[in-house]
Amino acid sequence: PDTVRVGGNASYTTLATDATITLNEQDIGGTVTLSTTGSNAHVQIVNARTLTLNASTIGGNLNVTALTGDLADGGLITVGGNASYTTSGNDATITLDTQDITGTVALNTTGTNGNASLANATGIDLAASNVGGNLAATATTGNITDVGTITVGGRASYTTSASNATILVNQQAVTGGVSVNTSGALGHATIVNTAGVLLGASNVGGNLSVTAGGAITQNGALDVDGTTTLSASGHAITLTNTGNDFTGSVSATGAAVQITDTNALNAAITASGAATLIAGGNLGVSGSAAGLTTTTTAGGTTAFGTTSVTGNLSTTSAGAVSQGAAQALTVTGTSNVSASGQTITLTNTGNNFTGDVTATGSTIQITDTNALNAAITASGAATLIAGGNLGVSGSAVGLTTTTTAGGTTAFGTTS
Repeated sequence: PDTVRVGGNASYTTLATDATITLNEQDIGGTVTLSTTGSNAHVQIVNARTLTLNASTIGGNLNVTALTGDLADGGLITVGGNASYTTSGNDATITLDTQDITGTVALNTTGTNGNASLANATGIDLAASNVGGNLAATATTGNITDVGTITVGGRASYTTSASNATILVNQQAVTGGVSVNTSGALGHATIVNTAGVLLGASNVGGNLSVTAGGAITQNGALDVDGTTTLSASGHAITLTNTGNDFTGSVSATGAAVQITDTNALNAAITASGAATLIAGGNLGVSGSAAGLTTTTTAGGTTAFGTTSVTGNLSTTSAGAVSQGAAQALTVTGTSNVSASGQTITLTNTGNNFTGDVTATGSTIQITDTNALNAAITASGAATLIAGGNLGVSGSAVGLTTTTTAGGTTAFGTTS
C-alpha cells in the first residue's frame, strides 16, 4: 500500500463493534486520534516519524510504532486491551503521561538515551519490554507488576501512588539503578534482577524484598517502614548510605555484608564474608559472618541474638552490650567489646570465645562454655566464668572469677 502523508492532524474511527484499524504506512506530521469499540477492536499504527497520540479510546489492543522519532501522548489514551509502544530510531523516547490501560503494556526503545516514561490511571502490568535508556513507571490507583522480562539499559523507577498499592517486579534485567516508591503499611515492593541491583533513593511504606544475581549496592538513601529482605548469595551487599532508615527488621544473605541505619537497626545476617553493621540507635544482631564489626552511636545499645563469627568480632557500643537469654555467641577469632561507661553482659552458658577477649565497660560479665582468656577494663565490678581454663588481666572495681571442668585460673597483670 502507498504511504499516507498528512501534514496536519489525523483522526481514524471505526463505528462498528469489533471493527479494527490497521495503519502500517503513515507519515503524519501532527497528532493522531484513534477510536474503536469492542474488545476485539484492535488498532495498529506505524508512523514514519514522531508520533503524538491525541485523546483516544480503543476497545481492544493498541500497537503503536514510531519509526524515526519520539512517541508521546497529548491526551488521555484509554485502551480496553493490551498496549505496545515502540520507537525504532536510536535514542528516540517514549513519554506517555496520560494513559488508562486495562491490559498489559510493552515499551521498546533503542539507544542509551532512549528513555521511556509511563503513567497509568490504574495499575500497570508490564509485558516483556526492552528499554535502551531509563524507564519510569507510575501507577496512579493500582499495583505494578511485570509479566515478562523487563530489560533496561539505564535506570528503572517504579512508583505506586495509591496507599497500600504494591510493586512486584520479579523479572527484571536492569543495568542501572532501581528505585521503588510505595505508601501504606501494605505497600510492599519486591525486586528480582538477573544481575546486580543498584538501589536508587526509595521510600517503601511496607516491606522491601530484593533478590539479585550480583551485588546489591545503592546510590540513594532507602527508607523502609516494614521489613527488608536482601538476597545476593555469593555477592556483596553494600548499603552504607548514612540516610538509610530501616524501621523493620533486616535480613541479609550475601558475601561481605555492610548495612548502615541512621536510627535503630535489627539485622539477621548470613554472610560468607565479613559483615559491618552501623546503627544510629539500638542495634540487634544475629546470624553468621566471617568476621563481624558493629558500631552504635547516639546512646544505642547492642544486643546479640544467636550469632556465629568465623573470624574476629569488634563491637563498639554507645550503650549497653547484652545478649538474649537462650542465644549464644560463638567467635573463633578474637573478640573486642568496647562500651565505655556501659554494662557488658554476655552470660549465656553456650558462649564460646575461642580467641582472646578484650572488654571495656562499667560492670562486665562474661561466660564461656570452654576456656576463656579475658583482658578487662571495668569501671565497675567484673564477673568471669569459664568452663575450662581462665586467663584474666586488667582492672575492675571488684572481680569474681569461676572455673569448672578442672579449669585453671591464671592471672596476668590485674588490678
